[in-house]
Order: sequence, then C-alpha cells, then structure tokens
Amino acid sequence: MKPTSKKLILGLLLASEGRALTVREAINACALFDITENNVRVTLARLVTDELLQPAERGAYVFGPAAQMTASQVAIWQSVEDYLEKWHGGYVVVHIGTLGRSDRKALKQRERALEMLGLRELDRGLYLRPDNFSGGVEFVRERLQVLGLEPEAAVFTAAEFDEARRQRIPQLWDTRALNTYYQQERE
Repeated sequence: MKPTSKKLILGLLLASEGRALTVREAINACALFDITENNVRVTLARLVTDELLQPAERGAYVFGPAAQMTASQVAIWQSVEDYLEKWHGGYVVVHIGTLGRSDRKALKQRERALEMLGLRELDRGLYLRPDNFSGGVEFVRERLQVLGLEPEAAVFTAAEFDEARRQRIPQLWDTRALNTYYQQERE
C-alpha cells in the first residue's frame, strides 16, 4: 500500500525526535514513493493550516500545536504490544451522544481520538473496542482525553449486549485487513 504524503511527512517528523523537517527532506522522501514535489508542498501548506505543522525556520517545519500531543501519543503506540493483555470478552464503550456537533475542530479531534484507539461505532454515538489494554477503562479514558475527546463523554465497560448487537460487534473490525496492515507497518 502506497503511503500518502501526509502520512509520510508526519511519520518523518515523528521519527526525527524533535528535529525540524526541511521541505527538501520531505520532497526527497516522498519522491521515493512517486509523490510529486507539488503534492508535498500542498500537503505541507494544508498541515500548517490544520495546525499539525508550524514553521521552525524558513523551509523547515516542526509539529504544530494540534499535533504535539498526538505525536507523543503515537510514540506510545509504537510499543502498544507492551500495553495489551489477553481479551476476556468485555468492551470499553464510549458514549458521545450528548456531546455537541457544531464545533468542527472538536468533532475532528473526537473522531481522531476514537479512531486512534480503534473504537468503532456500534449504534449512533456509541463506540466500542475490546477491553484488552492492561490499564483497562482508565487507560483508554485517559488516552482519549489526551487525544482530544471531551471529558464529558461517558467511558465505561460493558459485556452483556443483546443478541442482535452481539452479532454485529465482530463485523465492526476487519481483523484480516488489520493484521495485514500491522504487518506492513512493521516492515
């Protein structure tokens, strides 16, 4: 799977451990994946607009305010296996139905937080993931809030769903595709 210029640029910055990424470095890295110079420059401009990047100096960028916390959390996920434990059949559930929907920035942060932790929508406003982090629901709640989920969201565990939902839950994750993706990312 060919990476996007956005993913490559953010990945390069994450790997640089705080060092600024120059436009030339971004262009050279993206060229390896047949991504054009123009595409890279447009991506950099969009990342600045989204506050994911900010200029460090002329022609060089560092993580912006919207990405600094996310970047630190992504670094944690590079060793995610250290946080996993055997799954015993329960789920961490997040209910966002009472949260506002008019603030686009808050919506984007919320969606990114839920996605980064692998939560999927079972019913409108009700997201879940297997409860298999060693820190349990507290670990997930803390990570979600650090990533931008509003503290007012209800985060709890559940295990006894009705039959119709029990049938739908396994379909929320394409485990074969996830395993393939994880293998590709490792390579």
